[in-house]
Amino acid sequence: WAEALRRLPDLRFEHLATLTGTDSLTIHYRGARGLAAEVLWLDEAGKIQCAAAHYQ
Repeated sequence: WAEALRRLPDLRFEHLATLTGTDSLTIHYRGARGLAAEVLWLDEAGKIQCAAAHYQ
């Protein structure tokens, strides 16, 4: 991440919503390439077990 942020110092994200489920959460945001949503599935300890990213 450090190298990516060095190359793109003006990179910004606009948080639109966080949606929660019983064992997952979705972060909806606007990034440099448009709308995006990242889904994170959590284990019983709250640690991320699986993730998927979806882009406009």
